[in-house]
Formats: sequence, C-alpha cells, structure tokens
Amino acid sequence: RPPPPTLLAVLLPPPPPPPPLPLPSSSSSSPPPSTSSYTPYFGAAAVALGLLWFAQDTSNAAEETVVVEDTNMGEEMYFEENEEVADAPPAHSHDGKGEGEGDATDADSEELQLEDEEEFFDYVIVGGGTAGYAALLELKKRDAKGSILMISAEDVPPYERPPLSKELWFRPDPDSNTKAQDPSSLRFYDWQQQESSIMFANAKFYQQENVHLLLNFTVNDISPSQHLIKLGDGSIVKYGKCLLATGSSPLPLSVPHPKKSSRISTFQTVNDFLKVNSALEDTDDVPKTITVVGSGYVATELAFGLALQAKKSNTSIVQLTTDNGPLSEMLPPYLCERVAQSAVERGVKLISGASITGVAESPDGLLIGLENGEALKSDYLVVALGSQPNTALAQNGKLEIDPINGGVVANPELQIRSDLYAAGDIVSYYDPVMKRKRIPFHIHAFDSGRIAAINMMGDNRSYFAWPKTWGVLGDDEYTAMGIVDSSLDTVSAWQKGPVPQDQYNYQSQYEGETSPYETDSDYRNGIVYYMQENKVVGVVLWNMFNRIGAAEKALQSERVFESYDDVVRAVPFYASKLDEQADRA
Repeated sequence: RPPPPTLLAVLLPPPPPPPPLPLPSSSSSSPPPSTSSYTPYFGAAAVALGLLWFAQDTSNAAEETVVVEDTNMGEEMYFEENEEVADAPPAHSHDGKGEGEGDATDADSEELQLEDEEEFFDYVIVGGGTAGYAALLELKKRDAKGSILMISAEDVPPYERPPLSKELWFRPDPDSNTKAQDPSSLRFYDWQQQESSIMFANAKFYQQENVHLLLNFTVNDISPSQHLIKLGDGSIVKYGKCLLATGSSPLPLSVPHPKKSSRISTFQTVNDFLKVNSALEDTDDVPKTITVVGSGYVATELAFGLALQAKKSNTSIVQLTTDNGPLSEMLPPYLCERVAQSAVERGVKLISGASITGVAESPDGLLIGLENGEALKSDYLVVALGSQPNTALAQNGKLEIDPINGGVVANPELQIRSDLYAAGDIVSYYDPVMKRKRIPFHIHAFDSGRIAAINMMGDNRSYFAWPKTWGVLGDDEYTAMGIVDSSLDTVSAWQKGPVPQDQYNYQSQYEGETSPYETDSDYRNGIVYYMQENKVVGVVLWNMFNRIGAAEKALQSERVFESYDDVVRAVPFYASKLDEQADRA
C-alpha cells in the first residue's frame, strides 16, 4: 500500500497546482525525425496505471472505465474512457536494473485502475547520478519556473563518483575521511588543490521552489505515449518532458559465493566506499587482507589507494586479474608492466591470470578458490568487474535496446521518443565518426545530461563526444580518449630526460631538428596513439594532462597517416601557455 500522505508530503512537497494538461493526442507519440542510422520504434507500450499515493479522497469520485483487450498480451487492462491504447513492438531482451529502476516485469500483464487525478511535473528526471544532476542544473538555468522532479534509488543526493576510487584515497590528509559514515562529510582536494565535498550541492539547493528530490524511490514503468511514469509504490506521475538517466549497475560475481555476506562488496556507490573504508579501518591490530578482483581502471585505482592507506594499518592488499595484469585491456604491454611494477612497489600483491571458481565464507573470513587449484584467504573481497546499463525501465516501456552496446537507443539529439530523452551510461547514441556507441564515463554523463536538457527545452543540438576518462596510479596520471583498446596497433612518443624548465618554448627550439622525444625512455611522460586503418582513433596522455585539447583535434581530424613519424607529431609534445589555459578551462 502507498505510504500515508503526511510522509510523502515530507519527501515530495507539492508545487502550486498547475492548469490540467490534456492527454497527448496521437501526434504526440510520433517518433522524432529519423536519420540514416536511427530507426525508432513507432507507437508506444500500452501500460497499466496504478493508484495515486497523493490522492487524499477519491471515495466519491465518479469514474468511467472501459475494458480493453490487449491483443499482444491477452490481458484485460483498465484505462480511462477515450484514452488511447497504442500497439508496441517487442523490445530486445536485455537484463539490468539499478538507479531509479525496479524489477523488469511485464507491465501489460497487471490489471490496474487509474484514478481521476495524477501529479504533474514539467520535467521528470529518472536517476540521481551525474547525468541527472547536470540536466537539473541546465533546466533550472533555462526555465526557473518549471517544476522538476528528480527520482533516485539511492539514499543520498547526487554526488561525484570519480573521487570514490581516486582523490578520497590520495588526498594529503585523509584522516577526516577514514571514520566517516555520513557521505556529506567526505571531502577531497581537486586538481586545483581546493578542498571539495563529493556532494554536487548542499541540501538547500534541493529545497528551491519547483525542485523536488525523491530518494530511495524506484520507477517501475513508463508510458511514452501518455507521458506517464509509475513509481515503485504504485504512484502515477505525469510529465511534460522526461529524461532517463538510470545509469549502470556493477557486474556481480558469476561464480558461487555467499550472496548476503558482509565481507563482499561491489564498488560503485558512496555506500560501497564507506563499506570498504570501514573494512580497511577495522583491523584491531590483527593482520588482515583485502582482495580486489578486476583489472579495469576502477579496480586498479582502488588497489593503489587501498595500498596507500593500508600502510597505516596491518592490512595486505591483493589485486586479482583474470587477464595479463592491471589495465591490460587498455594499455600496451610495456605500460602495463610499468603499472604492475608501480603497484608492487606500493605494496599491492598482484595475482594475474587467475579466474575465480568460487568463494566460501567461514567465521575466520573468506576462502577464494582459483582456477589453478589454489585457494586465497581474505578478510574482505571487493568486486570491481565493470558495469552494465540499467535498462529495466526502458524494457518495460517497450523502448529499443541496443543489442550490441547495451543501453537504450537514441538519436544524435539524445531523444528516444517525443518528449523523452536519455543521457549518461544508459544512452546508446549515434555520431558520424564513431557510429553508434555507449560511453560509461563521468565526463560523458555530465555533458550528455546537459545537452539532453537543452534539447528538452526545444533546441535540436546534436551530441558529439569522444569517450574520455582519467586516472591516478601512484605517481602517474593519465587521460584516455577515444577507442583505447590494447588489441589495436599503437604508436607512442616519450620524453627522454627531465622536463625542460621552460617547456612552453621547448618545441620551437627543436623546430626542424631531431625530435626531442625518444622511445628508450622510462615511460614517465608520453603520448600513446591507437591506430585503425592508419587513423588515430584513441589517445592516452601519460602525465601529459595539458595536451587534451590537441589530442581531441587529432581524433577529430580523421587524418590518414603515411608514417609513424607523422603520427607522433599529431599532438605537439609541449603545450603553449594558451593551450594549457584552454585545457584547464
């Protein structure tokens, strides 16, 4: 049953009642203009509608209903008289649920009755992550009077995720974070060495007029043609425009393991950080082991960070990778060796090529079985194997799911249907260079959320972005852009010797002379180019953060290179002051 109105009034202060919005006509469900690579599904799902939690007194309401037979599902469903029921094509099968979503169930198989009222918001944002927050900022800037509802499955307001595996472990004085149990108390130093909270905004921001934030709520269903969503408690909300920003969920272990063990955690949310941090601090001067499974950038950064903090306690850090070591799917072998060596020097015990066959728990801890027959004892296990897009809500709404990349299919304007958009990890969109793609990175989440909001306001802006992420691995920092895949051919340029004191004039000194960078360096400062059909399709800047703008230009040029020497000059090795200022901006 829905919670009492008094509780929901606290969670969701109702805005001033707007004039009633008429049900959309048949033209409102027509798809957006198609492109050569965007084929939208026509029509919308016939969805069941539930009781309203905010209805105070409906006992005397006279309601006329008509029974409609759904020929697709063979179930009786109740709708208001004269309300449209549109046919919907089948969606691709794709599992996934998470932020802002409920279980993937067949919406048309449930008999529900619609009351004569529903709450209305000009804008509804499903998901309380980075993409949703970026959209919220843009909507408030462009339409200060528009009512906005943000729905998040998490129990905290939107926050920055990258510091969970980066700055929160590496800040100069992390002692204030070690015993923190309140996410709002977690702080870090950014790249400008300014102290910041991981929370995007304080509580007062969400108390603005016309801004409503629902925490610990899921959205189980959506009807694009009727502009309606159904919350997990059965409530129905009507929207003018809607953004799906449901994000992704961490991949779980696929082998037998205790499902409810307090010693096993994934690593994606701030609550995951608090659990792992607590496991690190809970040593009682007894030697303990924390094991991280995964070889990607989150697992590797976390292993580095844990090793740094483990020096203060009697704790060992182990990183298990199923392939050839940390970041082996991303970096060429010689850089992977550098990363592995750096990890070992900082106290990480690396076990590569080790597939887990199962995990057992006893009062003394965990026993992790490996494919080679060995067993590893550990007090805590962190699972960081990657993520999958949360598509359950899109499935329920009969929206098209990308069978290759995952995520919900959108056009270059990030539009799925009329007045319905997607952003962040969940969106699979088309751009003219990389074709259809889905990007699971923080920078993309913020940028796509902003562009989606601009288009929700009536603009028609195409979204173009190269995949981009960054990392901190001990003394090394990197920025990865484009297609960064170790299976591709790579060409690299590395500085030999110390960095000149006046690096801004350094390039001009060598103009027309021998290149100032060589291949026999210690791989301290350099640029790695990933090649496909003699074009640069990806770039890793290794301790070269001030060349981001130049690297983006090299990727966008689509130039066909004739020699390796031309490739290594695609990005000028040293930046001008103007370039560096642009990159910092």
